Amino acid sequence: MVFGYWALGMGHWALVLSVRVASRREAEVLGMEHWVLVKGQMTKN
Repeated sequence: MVFGYWALGMGHWALVLSVRVASRREAEVLGMEHWVLVKGQMTKN
């Protein structure tokens, strides 16, 4: 029981870390796409 709880905790932290890394990468990619989109809109107008 204790081992199962420990494994669950480790899985939870691995998930949290992977989500944080993924969200950081996604934020960088989305930030670049947003910047390109804004620049494109500005040059059109």
